[in-house]
Amino acid sequence: MQRVLRFAPSISVILGIALCSLLVLSRSEDLRRYRVSLAGFCHVALHEGQLVIFNSDYFGPYTGSIVGLGGESYPQVQGGHACGLGAVHLEWPQFSIWTIYVSLFYPLLLTAIAPAIACYQRLLRLAQTGV
Repeated sequence: MQRVLRFAPSISVILGIALCSLLVLSRSEDLRRYRVSLAGFCHVALHEGQLVIFNSDYFGPYTGSIVGLGGESYPQVQGGHACGLGAVHLEWPQFSIWTIYVSLFYPLLLTAIAPAIACYQRLLRLAQTGV
C-alpha cells in the first residue's frame, strides 16, 4: 500500500498534464464529433474546455442554439449554468434531449491534490529534521 501511495503524486502529475492538453485542445478544436458512447443513451465529448455528457447522438450535445419559434409551446426547457457546471433538459412530446457540462478545471484541481499533499509532507519532514 505504501508503494502505491508513493506513486500517486507522479500519476496525478501525468493526469494533470494530460488534462491541460485536453483543455487547450478542446478550446481550439471542435471535439464534439469525437465522442465516446458509454451506452446507447449516454455519450461523452469535450467542448470548449468542458466535459460534456449528453443523451442524443443524433443531435449531439445541446450548446445553446435556437430550439423553437415564437408561438410554439415546445420544447419545455429546464436547466442552468453556474461555476463551470451546468445542465440543460429540452423536452418535446416525442423525445427529449439532455446535456450536462462539467468544466475540465474541476478534474484538473483533483489531480493537484496528491502532489500538494506529497509536497506538504516533505516540507514537514524537512522542518522536523531541521534542514
